[in-house]
Amino acid sequence: MAPTEYSTLRSRRTAHSQRLFCGAPDVAFCRKISSKKKALVVLQSTRALRLVELHGPGLSVLGATAEVTASPPPYELPQTWSAALHNHPNMFDGIAYRARHDNGEICYALFDRSGTAITEAGRKDNLTADWFDSLLDCYSVGIAPIA
Repeated sequence: MAPTEYSTLRSRRTAHSQRLFCGAPDVAFCRKISSKKKALVVLQSTRALRLVELHGPGLSVLGATAEVTASPPPYELPQTWSAALHNHPNMFDGIAYRARHDNGEICYALFDRSGTAITEAGRKDNLTADWFDSLLDCYSVGIAPIA
């Protein structure tokens, strides 16, 4: 079994684009999302985190390819890599990787051992704010009314 991971994302845009697409790369209109049930939580670390760069030159250093982070479900390959990196003697805190739906953005998967180094710095529950509408426009996505 793969270690517990907490997925975090570097920006609002990345955080919500990962959820807007609901796991399907060709979805342009997502019916599953309800802005009333989502929140933006800003996290901060209380110490420097030891992250493996599973993108860019970090892939070749590890002898990997982008397939590791962009493979389709059921995600056996990424989970195998995640477990191996989690169990590495260097005791990494997590992995930095490219977002599947916007590879211009970096995401972070933090292992359970990093939990004591992460605190909540802020929270926004109002996802109907202008910035959320701008995000929807950026990805040409709409939200269907909840029936």
